[in-house]
Amino acid sequence: GSGARASSRRWLWLVLAVVVIGVLAWCTVSVMRAARAAETLRSDVQVAAGYARGMQTVQLADTVPAVAASAEEFSGAVSGPLWSVMARLPVVGSTAGSAQELAAASLAMSQAAEELAPALRTMEPDSIRGTDGAINLAALDELAEALVAVQPELREAAGIAKDTMLLGMGNHFELWDKATYDAQEAKAMQGEMPDVFKDFSF
Repeated sequence: GSGARASSRRWLWLVLAVVVIGVLAWCTVSVMRAARAAETLRSDVQVAAGYARGMQTVQLADTVPAVAASAEEFSGAVSGPLWSVMARLPVVGSTAGSAQELAAASLAMSQAAEELAPALRTMEPDSIRGTDGAINLAALDELAEALVAVQPELREAAGIAKDTMLLGMGNHFELWDKATYDAQEAKAMQGEMPDVFKDFSF
């Protein structure tokens, strides 16, 4: 009687301990996989950001597939039943939930960047200017078509409502919302004349 019940309880505790250890090991492996995926994504985004800062749009377009693959891997690493349970736990829930939100945002942005990649290749001045110095209108048409296809979220983030202006700024192009540009230009015209023009005479 009592010996059999004690032995049964010991087996129950042993099975429970094995299950708990197994779950903890699964959690650890999953978190380590997510951390590696996040680090790869961070590294790829840093490379892309460097190209963006340098206005190296062709190289930036070349990095988009790597960023998209990293974002997809990170999203996969923080999805599934284990992460759904972890997001509801009191201690680690906020961290797991934040990781899932970051993965979803990264995936959405990388998908938008994939749509923009064809336009990025045409945004370098050398790709729009021909060898004779003339503007390649076909390249501008291609750029305009790609920009029209930009997702609404990116247009909203850039403040582009309806009409746009593509401005040549020396070694790069800038895309402006026309109303925003007109308002900024009007404000600049009302201000004082820059010092560089004060000694200018006709």
